[in-house]
Amino acid sequence: MRAKLPLTTGTVDRDGVQLHYEIYGEGDHTIVFVPTWAIIHSRCWKAQVPYFSDFCRVITYDPRGNGKSGRPATPEGYTLDKIVDDVFAILDETETEKAILVGLSLSSGVVFAAAERHPERVEGIVSIGAWTPIVPRLPGRDGDPNLPASADPKGWDKYNYDYWRRDYADFTDFFLAKVNSEPHSTKQHEDAVRWAADGDAEMLHMTDMAESPGPFLPKPAINRSVVRCLSSTPRTTRSRRSKAPRRLPS
Repeated sequence: MRAKLPLTTGTVDRDGVQLHYEIYGEGDHTIVFVPTWAIIHSRCWKAQVPYFSDFCRVITYDPRGNGKSGRPATPEGYTLDKIVDDVFAILDETETEKAILVGLSLSSGVVFAAAERHPERVEGIVSIGAWTPIVPRLPGRDGDPNLPASADPKGWDKYNYDYWRRDYADFTDFFLAKVNSEPHSTKQHEDAVRWAADGDAEMLHMTDMAESPGPFLPKPAINRSVVRCLSSTPRTTRSRRSKAPRRLPS
């Protein structure tokens, strides 16, 4: 059961890869929740969509490789350049001139690159837990995932392609527990593991193989004026319109 249903759903064809999108609410501004790493799909925004769609037009879409979107069969289908182009394909298909882009982890890098590529179509950016290819991996996460996995890997040694194929469910449980690490976040973790089950080890391997900084995210993009902080908030909020408690999405 969803806290709010979309007004419109559809797909856009990206050179044979179908991207599934949903549109919620209406308003003078459009917010696009850009999908993060394809280990999960757009339902990861389920707590944000009902609130923001009360006063904005909100768009979500599933990443290539998960959810209701298509699954390219080669790593070339998951390159970051293609993922950035997906943002504008969604804007075009939904007749969105410009939007506020919200990125989480991997998609934070995507929204910065989108602003660099077409600043006239990006009204603002919200970056959450940003991933970027311009800094090295943290200590403990710098192992080679191409090496054969040990018989019983522990911790970040599970970030290993061989192990993903051997026990994809255990890897997703480990990885998403790191994401949902706050006390009492068991429901969020259970949801995320369930969404991860819509993907598979081979797809995830291809997405990781395709991640290459190259020209994807130029360092000057971070400092340019097109990337700005959103300091304003809507004047009309749920608390001012109604004193009824806000029910969390199921």
